[in-house]
Amino acid sequence: MTVGRNDLCPCGSGKKYKKCCMSNVVSLNAVIGDELDKLQEELLEFADEHYFMEVAEVLEDEFDDVEVDEREQGELLSFLLTQWIIFNVEFDQNKTILDKFIENKAKSVRPSTLNRLKEWTRSTPVFSVVKEVADDSHLVVEDVITRKVRKIKLWRDHEPIGVDDAIFGYLLPYGEYYQYFYFGLDMPADESQQVVRMFTEMFEASPTTDAEEFMQVVYPEFIKLLVTGGEALPLPEYNWTNPLHETVANLFEKKCMELGDFSPAYIEIGKMYWYTFCQKEDPNFRKPQMYAAGLHYFVDMNTPWISEYSQKDLAEIYNTSAGSVSKVYRMLEDVLDDVFDEEQLSDVLSKFHQIDDDDDDFFDDEMGLNPFSLEKTMGDITKAISEKDFDSLEEVDEFLQLLIDQPDLISQDNSDAKRAQELIYDAYDKPALERVEIAKKALELDPNCVDAYNLLGDHEVNPTKALQLYKTGMEIGEKELGKQFLKDNKGMFWGLIETRPFMRAKFNYASLLREFDEKAAIKQFEELLELNENDNQGVRDILGRLYLEDNNIDDAKRMLQRFDENRAVNAYQDILIDYLLHGLSEKLEELLNDAKKVNPYVIDFLTKKEEVPDSIIGVYQPGDKNEAAMYASDFLHLWEDEKELIDWLKKKS
Repeated sequence: MTVGRNDLCPCGSGKKYKKCCMSNVVSLNAVIGDELDKLQEELLEFADEHYFMEVAEVLEDEFDDVEVDEREQGELLSFLLTQWIIFNVEFDQNKTILDKFIENKAKSVRPSTLNRLKEWTRSTPVFSVVKEVADDSHLVVEDVITRKVRKIKLWRDHEPIGVDDAIFGYLLPYGEYYQYFYFGLDMPADESQQVVRMFTEMFEASPTTDAEEFMQVVYPEFIKLLVTGGEALPLPEYNWTNPLHETVANLFEKKCMELGDFSPAYIEIGKMYWYTFCQKEDPNFRKPQMYAAGLHYFVDMNTPWISEYSQKDLAEIYNTSAGSVSKVYRMLEDVLDDVFDEEQLSDVLSKFHQIDDDDDDFFDDEMGLNPFSLEKTMGDITKAISEKDFDSLEEVDEFLQLLIDQPDLISQDNSDAKRAQELIYDAYDKPALERVEIAKKALELDPNCVDAYNLLGDHEVNPTKALQLYKTGMEIGEKELGKQFLKDNKGMFWGLIETRPFMRAKFNYASLLREFDEKAAIKQFEELLELNENDNQGVRDILGRLYLEDNNIDDAKRMLQRFDENRAVNAYQDILIDYLLHGLSEKLEELLNDAKKVNPYVIDFLTKKEEVPDSIIGVYQPGDKNEAAMYASDFLHLWEDEKELIDWLKKKS
């Protein structure tokens, strides 16, 4: 029986329900709701900790028949498929991950919360259309198949959703309302109508009339369609106005100017490409930095004499992903292929430079080198020295000078392993799609070519497959070096050229592993520091951040003490760590004064007086604003958790 607000309270007090026990019920429901929110987070952590490999195997099978365009897309698809695995796939004892999680929590949560949690076992994916926006956090939605109407509560900070928008995901019962498991995949009304029609037609054509059974079966394939697009689903069109096109051109020009190593001709060519593309395609989009980065890479790859940055470099410069750079590059290539030829581009260049056949050195000097050119040369020189028997350092110096003057003296190694590594070194001068084919050729020559696995992993958009590629390269590299080599040279690995492919694979593996198993990633990063005490790969900052995210403050402090450097990261992490250990203190003020001397710009980012820019250049001068932005981009979330510290910082700034 439902008690009305104005009914007598069933407790027997003689008062109306709304003035008696109703507030207690509402308060308890709010408490249970908060506890269920926390259980959602713990459920994902439980799956990651206890079923990581099992989930990864299912994901690998699901990804076999789907192509994703970029890593971010692959990560979203992995997350949504993981939801389905948690609720539906049975593992040990014919139980799902959710079943085992409930068993694990049976004695640690209040009975009323446990009862709600048990109701989640009956949850199925629901495809709904929004019928009413009740307030900022509540919607009324209608199931497109069963027509069942539900009230749902959105997660905090959810993007606004409007009437007739569609949402797809697992709806969990919370009592008086439902909530999506982490989030629902939503689409605006102008894109959803065709999808809703297609979805209902799929159900009508299916052999079952049970909506819940249909949803459980169709979820993986339908989510793949929604995330990746496909022949059945049109790519989304965003109704942006033309000034956004100009924003891309301006951002591209701004970055070229900030980098300081590009001529006006380079910028002119980029604008010409982009203007032509916009005239032909009138593109609509939401992230100008993604398009500016893709344009930058396209100009790099298609302008005569110029090849400066990799997709990873530009992703860092424009604060986007390498997969996004690759995607935009392919779009531009599809539209602009053969629009301009080399002669036309030379005409543009001639407005700014007088170039003839003798000017090749200009581009060699000004436009940069393959990032592995130096490593390749160092490897050749190291090998040449190892083949000689010198009695003194003076003899080594004389031989080095001779090699510089007469590089042909370096003996040629025509082994398959050497040829494979040479292919990889040279691959970084090629467009992304060619690099993948080159990596495969390198593996045909030498199946143990570690950098080939690194290259394939860099261009693999499925995160599970990329992780396996890095892991394979790492394991091969470790085996090739040998246990005795690791023992004898521990601590100075990066200085030995032959260790670098292995170190790259281990770093790549650790970096991506963070998304799957943070504790395991920490272990990998710690091992990298043991192998290379000078930390040429920048592991110390990553580890310091991971320690704090894991509430491992003592290890974070030890990391700072080990690398005592005059950088913004050290100065402001010193403040944060001291506060976490001791709270507000006089010492904190001393540390803040020291930090201001190192970089005063950080404070405005931490106190939100200034927003962290969407696009950050990956290079900086000590004490400049870009160093401050880089620190805030990486560590601001840790400060935001400490309101007392932020309030103190505002008063002191």
